[in-house]
Amino acid sequence: MTAAWAAAGVPIPAGTVNQKFAGTPASLGQLSPGDLVFIPGSLGSASNPRHVGMYAGNGIIVNAYDDTTGVILQPVSQWADQVVAVRHLAGPVGEPAAGSVLAAGAPA
Repeated sequence: MTAAWAAAGVPIPAGTVNQKFAGTPASLGQLSPGDLVFIPGSLGSASNPRHVGMYAGNGIIVNAYDDTTGVILQPVSQWADQVVAVRHLAGPVGEPAAGSVLAAGAPA
């Protein structure tokens, strides 16, 4: 996430623990491309999420899954019941409404 945003000229803190405080809070219904989407992951909890993906638009999250699987694209619908925080870092907030985001290009 740090490298992706740095390439866009936006500095953000390193590490998921610090990134959960970057930018401004948002919700799944306000997702904009580039938003950070946090889930507990295997090492975290709802109050201390330890895994982050980036919303790419069209109902898709970019997820650096693990060292073996690598970076994958997943529908927001696969993350929706685990999301504990969304952070908006730059630009206008909100793409489509929640129903559209969860449905657009997001097979169950």
